[in-house]
This record gives sequence, structure tokens and C-alpha cells, in this order.
Amino acid sequence: MAGPEQDVAQEPEGGERPWELPGAVRRDCAPHRGAILGVLGTVALMCGILAVVLVVPGLVGLPLSFAVLRMSDRDLARMRRGLLDPAGRAETEKAGDLADASLLLSVAGALFWGVVVLSLVACLVAHRQL
Repeated sequence: MAGPEQDVAQEPEGGERPWELPGAVRRDCAPHRGAILGVLGTVALMCGILAVVLVVPGLVGLPLSFAVLRMSDRDLARMRRGLLDPAGRAETEKAGDLADASLLLSVAGALFWGVVVLSLVACLVAHRQL
């Protein structure tokens, strides 16, 4: 409840808004998630690497890389609009790059394991027919 003794924030004179000037950032914008996205991107990349050798990490890495890509793209768009602290731009871009690599590795692992399973099934079917 605002009373006469409380200082109420006023609009700057002349309608100037220094946070809308080019290169300026609002001080009340939301904090960036660059560090957490970097960790998630690294975990997704490790799952993508392991997806080539093991099946289960690929099942984790694929949705995780999609999530990191979506979050990093959304955060970068919010940074461009000035709604998110731009100090984490480099970390967020790096997390997106890690998620891209993880996505490629996870898909490669899924294709590899798909070929392995199909060839095993083909061998089993061929031997039963002999």
C-alpha cells in the first residue's frame, strides 16, 4: 500500500528510458541460465558419445539435447529482446553447440544400433530358413 510517506517510482522526465537505448540492459531483467545450460549440454554430449557404444545413453541424450537446444534458443531470443541478462550469451551459445553435436551423435548411435538389431534379426531369420 503506497502512502504519502513512501517514494513512488516516477517515469523519467521527457519519457526517456535509458534501458531502451542501444546496448543498454534493464537492471531488473531475469538472470541468464548459461551455466546450467552448459552443464546440461555437456551431459547431453557425453550421452551422445556413449550412444555410439551403448543404447541407453542414446535414449537419454536424444531428448536431453532437444531440451537444451530449445532452452538455449529461447534464452538467446529473450536476450535479444532485453528480457534476459545478456552476460550469459556466450555460455548459452556454447550449450546450443554442444546440444547440436549431441543430437548428431545420438542419431548416429540410434542408426548404428538399428542396423545392428536389423542384421541380427536377418541372421536369425536366415538360419531358421536353412
